[in-house]
This record gives sequence, C-alpha cells and structure tokens, in this order.
Amino acid sequence: DLELKFVSGTEYPENLSEYSLIIHCGGCMLNRKAMGYRIKQAVDSGVPIVNYGVFIAYVQGILDRAIEIFTA
Repeated sequence: DLELKFVSGTEYPENLSEYSLIIHCGGCMLNRKAMGYRIKQAVDSGVPIVNYGVFIAYVQGILDRAIEIFTA
C-alpha cells in the first residue's frame, strides 16, 4: 500500500529512515545551505531524495528528452 505524508514550510521529519522516498518541492524557496542540509539528512538516512519537477518528468516519460541537451 502506498502511504503519502505531506509537510510544508519549515517542517521536515526528524526520522527520515521510516520513509522509502522523499519527493521534495520548494527547494527554490530555501537557501542553498538549508536545502543542502535536507539532502544530507536524506543521504545519511539512506533515503533517496528527488526534486518534485524531476520526479514528474520521469513519471510522465519525458525526463530523458528533457535532459538530453546535458548528456550529449
């Protein structure tokens, strides 16, 4: 069963190890240090983290085409 949990603003779960995946949106609203800290927490917890826009592109099947210019 798929279980979703949503948090917003300054909320960020302390125990990330209970999650299978973090889909993060709003990184553009955080400064580099704050977003880097969140990514480090995820990595240290062994939980994959992905940007919401990248995730949507992947699910919609357009990610390869969208990043093609960077992989040439």
